[in-house]
Order: sequence, then structure tokens, then C-alpha cells
Amino acid sequence: MVPSEEAIFEVLKIGRKQTGGSFFFGDSVIEDGSLTILSPVHPLFLCIPYLIRNAKNGHLPLREIFVDSEFPAVETLCGYGKLKKALELASSTKGIDADRMYSLWSK
Repeated sequence: MVPSEEAIFEVLKIGRKQTGGSFFFGDSVIEDGSLTILSPVHPLFLCIPYLIRNAKNGHLPLREIFVDSEFPAVETLCGYGKLKKALELASSTKGIDADRMYSLWSK
């Protein structure tokens, strides 16, 4: 999968605790024995904590759900198209399109 604006990735660094380890990757030598990779993340895993914290008691618009004083950049998720589809898996909705509001779905 190629990184794009339509995907969310987690950066993972896999390394050895030992010193002196290295390996070859293609035509390169990785001297510290670590490997950094991108792993795709399903948007639902990002939605659930914010739904639990901010939208368990009623329906709210996206801009009020994705609020985090420690990580203000989380608001950028509101413009991510696949996020709305993921939210529909774990929330109840009211309204249409731009006026849609979400609440944690409890059974």
C-alpha cells in the first residue's frame, strides 16, 4: 500500500536492544539494527476513544467530537473522507451530510 491522503499510517520502529547489530536492506546497510516501517491503521481505531470521551451522552458534530487539548492536530481527521464511513460502524447518526451528528452506538 502506498501512502496517500486517503490512508492513515502508523510509523513503527522495530529495533534491537543489542549494540553492534546491522543488516542489509537492498543496497543499503542498516547500522543500528533497526527498521522503520509504515503500517496502515483503520480509522475506526482512531474514532472509538473520541466517541467514548466526547459523544457517549448525545449527538455531536465531528468538530466537537475530535477535540483534544494534548493533540490539537486530531481535528484534521474531520476532513478525512474514510473517517465518516468508519464512524458509521460505531455510532448512531442524525442529520444529513454537512449537518450530520454522531453519538456512541450502544446496544
